[in-house]
Amino acid sequence: MEKKESEKKNLCRPEVLRDLFSFGDIRSIDALVSNGIITPIMAKERGRMVRRYDKDEATKEYIAYLKGKSKHKSEISADMNDEARKLKADADLKEAKAEIEQMRRDELNGQLHSSDDVKTVMSKLVVEIRGQLLALPGTCAIDCAAARTAKEAETVVKNATLEILKDLQRFQYNKKEFKKLVRQRTEWMNEGEAEE
Repeated sequence: MEKKESEKKNLCRPEVLRDLFSFGDIRSIDALVSNGIITPIMAKERGRMVRRYDKDEATKEYIAYLKGKSKHKSEISADMNDEARKLKADADLKEAKAEIEQMRRDELNGQLHSSDDVKTVMSKLVVEIRGQLLALPGTCAIDCAAARTAKEAETVVKNATLEILKDLQRFQYNKKEFKKLVRQRTEWMNEGEAEE
């Protein structure tokens, strides 16, 4: 017995593709056809021409369409990820700039000190104490020479040393001195920028 043309080509009705592709209705198959995604085949049934589909070929075309769509989505996703990274980097940069600006304000208000400024102030104190310690033998020499016993000489040296330690103990934080250092540094930095 001779096969019909629809049987020869493995042709099927749109309802078969609808079920195979898990669509809700036939209009989805019509949309795939109108968008050129799957190709219908005109077949003659009961004396009239009807739209049928080669099941295997339509499935291959639909899979190819889905792959292309997936690739496009991943490209869009990659572009969005790049954009998200750029936005995050911009936000991080703005946040860092804001932090730096806040630190500058705190420094100008005397609430934060540069390590260089602290080092300068402490170096001055160390130099001052060092000078007093180096002068200790000269300061004590006359009194030690006048001492009658070693115990008296020891007392003279001890009192002079305690006086130096009291000077060190009287050292107080001086906000004005730090502000002066900040002003000097910012003036120097501003002059450097003006020269460039």
